[in-house]
Order: sequence, then structure tokens, then C-alpha cells
Amino acid sequence: MLVSLPIIVAWGLPSSWLSPIGNFIFNPLISLFLFVSSIAFFSELIGLPHTWCNWLLEQLTAGWHWLFQLAPTQVLYGFHAVPWWLLSIISLVTFASVMHPGMRYPWYRLSGLMILFILSMAIIRAHEPSFLITALPCNRGSITIIKTNNTTIVIDPGYIGSRLSAPSWISYRFMPYLIAQTGSLTIDHLMLLKPNTLTCDAIDTLLDAGYVHHIYMPTLTGELTGSLRRSFGKLYTHIKERNIPFIRFTDKESTLDISTTSFCIKPDGIKKYQTITYPHITMHATIGSQQITIIGR
Repeated sequence: MLVSLPIIVAWGLPSSWLSPIGNFIFNPLISLFLFVSSIAFFSELIGLPHTWCNWLLEQLTAGWHWLFQLAPTQVLYGFHAVPWWLLSIISLVTFASVMHPGMRYPWYRLSGLMILFILSMAIIRAHEPSFLITALPCNRGSITIIKTNNTTIVIDPGYIGSRLSAPSWISYRFMPYLIAQTGSLTIDHLMLLKPNTLTCDAIDTLLDAGYVHHIYMPTLTGELTGSLRRSFGKLYTHIKERNIPFIRFTDKESTLDISTTSFCIKPDGIKKYQTITYPHITMHATIGSQQITIIGR
């Protein structure tokens, strides 16, 4: 883990808390499974009975599935992107620790690397910003990402669903950027100001890639048909399965309080998409000392 940590941090890739457990539990299980499978295979070739091998393989498989059911659902975590020189120091210290003569014994090496890993994580966590407002370019526009009081807010004026590659963009551009900027896979509040088919597909991908706690979208008026009905229906089903609050922006002016920030929601017209209509939203807020205005497309 320490060897790959600089690459994981630099690229904004997620890690799993189950990785160390997997090395201690699943590696022996896989080795035993392959060993018994080999005995069964060669026993079949030379005509020896191998009923006991089949029974043992079935028990190993059942135990494997049982262990998977015990695993929690939210096991991924991320790291804020720290300066390259700090990542280089972590790599050099790891290499020097492994090569040190005093680390020849397995117990010393394991203890030393665990201590180094904990210290590295603490240093990286200490560099995470407590306040952040940044914009991620997206399809001739930008997605606003806000972090304040340990709360992450993402606002899409309608640019995510502008291209057919929206689901791929979520996986390979948005998520690494979110992790690198905030050090987390969690979006506490996701606001979507322009609903369409590709936006629904992209957010459905996002629900699998990260952890979304609240979703906001303008109220849809009219009958959903065709691709929009399929995409929105699939997204809505996944939202309900995950018990995510789904809040609608109406055609009336309102105030949305999130943490210590108040967003002024101002509808200023009606937009049409396929067979549905929805209110066109403009948002105003003062976050820290910065005033932001986001206009839906």
C-alpha cells in the first residue's frame, strides 16, 4: 500500500479499508481453494475418487459468499492531493525503511511499515482543506464544488448531460478530481439544475462510484416518455434503494439552508425538454467571504 500510495494520491484514486483484511484472509482462502482444485483435477485424470474434494470446494465457496455478505457497503476512501515533494518523501522513507538492516525480521518490517503508513495518512489528512470553492471545467462550462464545515456541495448548472460521454466523464474525470480536491468520495448535497436523459445516466453512475447523501432537481411537469422515462426511472429506483432524500426545486422562490450557508433559489422562467417542463433556476449564496451566483442552463 505504501509503495502505491503516491500514485493513488496523485491520480485521485479511491482505496478500500478492506485491502489489509483481504491480504490476511482471502489470500490463504484462495491458496487453499486452488490447492484442493488441483487435487480434484489430477484425481479425475488418473481415476481416483475425489468426492471429498468436491465437498470441501463447496464449503469454501459457501464460506467465501458468507464473508462477502459481512462486508460493509461503504468501504472506499480517498486522499486529498498533496504536493509532489511530500509524496516523494513518503516513497523515499518507505524504500529506506525496507532496505534498512534492522528491518530484516518480518515482525519488525510489518510493525515499521504499519507505523509509517499511519503517519503518512495522518500527514495527508492534515493537508486537507477545511474550506474550498473550485470549478471543474465541463463541456464549455463548469461544475462548482464547495467544501465548508465538513460538508461537500456539488452544483451542476446543466453541463454534465451535454455529451454522450457523461457517464464515462463521471468515472474518469469527475470522481478523481473530487477525491483530489476534497479527500473524500462523499457528496453531501448534489444539485442538478437541468434535468435530461444523459444527466440521469451520469448521476446513476455517480451513485455507484461515490456516496451521495442528498439530491436536488427541478420539479418535472408533464409525462416522461422514451429515453428520459427509462433513464429517470432507473435513477429514481436507485435513489429509493439507497434511501437518498430527493428534493425538488419548485417554481417559487425559496431559501435552502445547508450547514452555515443559505442558498437563495430564484426561479426565473420555465424551460422545456422533450415532453416535460421545469423551472429555470438561478442560485445565489455567500460562502465565507465569497459570493457565488450559478445560473441553470
